Amino acid sequence: MKRAFMKSKVLKTLLLALTSAALLASCGDKKKEAPAAEQASTETEAKAAGEPEAAGIGFDKEELNAFFNQYFSLKESLVASDPARAQEIARGMGEIGLEGMPEVSKSIAALAASDNLGEQRAIFFMLSKAMVPHLESHLNSGEIYQQYCPMAFENTGAFWFSDSEEILNPYFGDAMLRCGKVEKTFGAL
Repeated sequence: MKRAFMKSKVLKTLLLALTSAALLASCGDKKKEAPAAEQASTETEAKAAGEPEAAGIGFDKEELNAFFNQYFSLKESLVASDPARAQEIARGMGEIGLEGMPEVSKSIAALAASDNLGEQRAIFFMLSKAMVPHLESHLNSGEIYQQYCPMAFENTGAFWFSDSEEILNPYFGDAMLRCGKVEKTFGAL
């Protein structure tokens, strides 16, 4: 009986390892470069050094310019799996006047109140969904990439926005940094 239990446990462990390897391979996470925390930190330092934020992206409302720059920083903090930084950025986003955007404001308030990385990632997805109509109607220069990971949230999938075509997954960080694809590109009308 003990031998059968051990054999069953070994088979389950082997199956889990094979499934994990297949999932990683299926999502294109084959090459890893710098850890996500280092990569996000480097991007933040580049912005601080005076490089243009958000690659020439502009909106017809100044508060949306500020908001999207903060959104991209928030995404970077989730890529880096840094819940304290994500919470700090969300608090700053809450200070931007977002008139007529109640769902966005609600998501930002929830992010600012949470210090749990998993919860923040789920709220970030709700925030991304709430932003779609504002992105579609107010972008007037540059391109924003809607990226999608089919494995996020137990394989239900989730998207986010990026100012670069490069995939840096905010839902998995280092665990599956490159999992995802560009699903749609938003450009100026």
